[in-house]
Amino acid sequence: MKRNLVPHYSEILQQKCEPVEFNNSEVMQDLVDSFKAGPMIGLSAPQIGINLQCSLCLFSTGLEIVANPEIEYLGKEIPSMERCLSFPHIVCKVMRNDKVKLTYFDSKWNKKEAILTGLDALIAQHEYDHLQGVTMIKKAVTKQFKRA
Repeated sequence: MKRNLVPHYSEILQQKCEPVEFNNSEVMQDLVDSFKAGPMIGLSAPQIGINLQCSLCLFSTGLEIVANPEIEYLGKEIPSMERCLSFPHIVCKVMRNDKVKLTYFDSKWNKKEAILTGLDALIAQHEYDHLQGVTMIKKAVTKQFKRA
């Protein structure tokens, strides 16, 4: 079911999400349906009002469900100018690692590990932060934001 984005001031965006239970395909389908509604490269469950650790990421290898992720930071920190569906008119600078190891479950509940670099690493970290209750606004290097 397609869900609308929650407003940027919603408390759910500030909360750490609960793990997704095995075979919960409803949250995954809601993410897919909501993702199709507009151009984006990532969407996390709390952004559509679901307090579960699940995201949909458009990696260079394709669209991927990322459930119950863990991240290991491998690279060096680099500045990233980011936008977010939760803050549609803001661009801000955030420090991100240029290389990460992402461990997660996919849509068929296969456990996966991936070493991600470049834009894939940035997407994974941005969506992971949403699941931890951390928005790009909280991580911004400065509190001066640019309008998108």
